[in-house]
Amino acid sequence: MRRLLGVALLVACVVGAAAFNGAMRSRGARQLPLQTGPDASGPARVSVRRPAPAGSGRRLEVLGRVVSEAEAAISPKVPSRILKVHVAEGDVVVPGQRLLTLDLGDLAAQVSGAEAGWDAARAVDRKARAGREARATETDAALSQAEAGLAVARAKLKQAELGVELGAEAAASDADRAEAGVLQAKAGVDQARVGLRVASEAASRLERLYKVGGIALADLQGAQAQADMARSQLDLAEAGLKAAQAAAVPARRAAPLRGKVNEADLEAARAGVRLAEQAVAFARRARGQALAVASADIAAAAAQSAQARAGVRQARSGVGTDSVVSPIAGVVNGLSTVAGEYAQPGMALMRVTSPVGRAVEVPVNLLMARRLRVGAACSVVMGSGAAAPATVQRVGPLVSRDGRTMLVRAALTRPALGVGPGQNVRVILSAPPELGALQVPASALQTDGPEPTVFVWDAASGRVHRRTVGVVDSSAKAVTVTGLSSTDLVVTPVPQGLKDGDRVTAGQP
Repeated sequence: MRRLLGVALLVACVVGAAAFNGAMRSRGARQLPLQTGPDASGPARVSVRRPAPAGSGRRLEVLGRVVSEAEAAISPKVPSRILKVHVAEGDVVVPGQRLLTLDLGDLAAQVSGAEAGWDAARAVDRKARAGREARATETDAALSQAEAGLAVARAKLKQAELGVELGAEAAASDADRAEAGVLQAKAGVDQARVGLRVASEAASRLERLYKVGGIALADLQGAQAQADMARSQLDLAEAGLKAAQAAAVPARRAAPLRGKVNEADLEAARAGVRLAEQAVAFARRARGQALAVASADIAAAAAQSAQARAGVRQARSGVGTDSVVSPIAGVVNGLSTVAGEYAQPGMALMRVTSPVGRAVEVPVNLLMARRLRVGAACSVVMGSGAAAPATVQRVGPLVSRDGRTMLVRAALTRPALGVGPGQNVRVILSAPPELGALQVPASALQTDGPEPTVFVWDAASGRVHRRTVGVVDSSAKAVTVTGLSSTDLVVTPVPQGLKDGDRVTAGQP
């Protein structure tokens, strides 16, 4: 009996061990016991493998739903009453076809008021531009007048400068002339004195001769008359000398006075030039300021005109017309209004849906979705098995609460027959390989920490080191990761109990 119990216990142990090993293999990580402790004869032996290239990418086939090429929600732009509904549920419409007729009421008056305001703003703008032209003409005339005054002042200054030179020369000439007159008068006096002396001597000599009977009385009287005449000429010459001397005094005194008068005239002319230059500068400054103010008025008027025009556009856009038309070709659905009801902006009264399906939306795993690129080629497989070419149009947004699924939209390159909105199809996506990604066996990946890791063996030290990696893709047999080099030696499978820094011996599996 005891022998049977022992055999049964042995069989149970063997079956349990086999079940444990099978479970470990089914998990994809063969955890081998690590021989450490006092019974270990040396460093544990592990198997290592170099990471393999990640391949050309990953091909993913997912189920998606065809969405409409276009869909438009029909709604009025302003609150209004519906006068007439021109379509029914299921009608096929074309772009521009009238769907509703609205009663806009007093809203049309708002557009007229905005247009009138625009007309007034444009009139103000024209007036401001005409005012600038008038100010330019006025200031140009003032500037021309100031410049003409400056030219006259400069001419007077030139005349005064010449007058100073001419006055000085004239004064000097008058003084010289007066001095010459004095000299000439003195010479006349001297000459008259000589003449008087000669005549007097001749008369005295003839008088002595007359007394002795040497000459006639008439000769004596003639000589005496000549002496009297010479005395008169001397008196006249002395009088002329006095007159010349009297005239020379004011001539000498007038020269500096005339110079001062000419200098005063010159300074007055210079002051006139300065005043004229200031007038020109003031006229130019006034012209610039006037034109700047006029330009500011024009800018303000233009801004008001632009604002008024924007108000007109806003009023026209906000009110619109009394007709609501279809923006696209499609089928009317969701009709929810009748004539006589009031409609509010943003409330869809009906929808126009295009009957052509040109896009497919599919939920894709986040890891795969992040590797997809907008514009990448893909294909759409319909129920008949035919495949239509498509391109990735949009990636995102997230569609699951746990953040693991993202919505991908693929657009058909051309319309496909038999593909309508709401139809389920298969989409084949291809993701390019991640830059720097390598493949390692699934048994090498460790997920017992906050981030995935692998053990890398350092041949120089004989120790293993835990390294954090990024998981790009995974399957039951292999994991595509980043953070490794193609020359690294990765431990696979990882023995149970292996720790960072353990010394091991390695070999190829």
